[in-house]
Amino acid sequence: MIEATGRIKQYYDGPGARSLSVIVLCVLTGRMLVNGIFENNRRKQKAETQSKVYLDTMSYAAHQVRGNVDSILWDLRSSIKMLQQREATSLEQEGVKDAIDEANELLRIFNSILLSARDSTGKSMNLGPKRIGNLSEFVENFCRHRVAQANKSHGWEGTGDPPYPLRFNSELIEPVVFSRDAVQHILAILIDNSVKYSDKSGDIELRLWLDKDWVYLTVRDYGMGITTGNEELIFTPYSRGNIAERSVIPGNGIGLPLPRRLAESQGGTLRAESASENLGSTFLLSLPLETDD
Repeated sequence: MIEATGRIKQYYDGPGARSLSVIVLCVLTGRMLVNGIFENNRRKQKAETQSKVYLDTMSYAAHQVRGNVDSILWDLRSSIKMLQQREATSLEQEGVKDAIDEANELLRIFNSILLSARDSTGKSMNLGPKRIGNLSEFVENFCRHRVAQANKSHGWEGTGDPPYPLRFNSELIEPVVFSRDAVQHILAILIDNSVKYSDKSGDIELRLWLDKDWVYLTVRDYGMGITTGNEELIFTPYSRGNIAERSVIPGNGIGLPLPRRLAESQGGTLRAESASENLGSTFLLSLPLETDD
């Protein structure tokens, strides 16, 4: 008995102790790996469930509201005809035309949401045929119109400096093939996002250029920015960055996932960058170059 006890003591006090430590370490490491894999799978399933709920919710809302917008458009077009018949002022006609533009924009967004949900089920996303055209001119015209609407909504009457000056720089000259629907929906959300998180004023800068086989477009603002480490989080349905969560600006985290899905449907990418808090944000859209050759 004493001899056996001595052998056991020698095992634990001698070289055998190292072997036992290695075994224990391997067991603990294995358990940590298994737990890590389990936790990753759980998070993945949770993210997939959230994504499905997000798309289902947005699809239902789009279906319900699209019919109402169609009715509003019909009423607005009728109003335009009536105003023209009674020789209404140009200001009255312009107001109705602006309302028609907004209603058409809502329809385009709802259609994009429905197509995005369709894509999530494995079916192809179809935003209409791509056509060759002047992307630079298209982007500038649409963004200037969008920012002008934002300036009007913030009380700007067309005189003096607007709350949100737009600066556009394009190095893209040659015509390219692109989806007008996809680019327009992406830009609408990015421009609106820049305005929303730039308090009551702030410059908005756009740059468009070509590099090898890719077309790049950046939308830059000087608002509250994005917390470091949240650059991917903001593209997750129902998620917002830490800075946005701390602010009084309302939001539910359903805006930015859509333009990323649209960019990916075109074979491109959309990512966000921010220097620091209160130094603004930059969104970079990249699309593969397509020509009509």
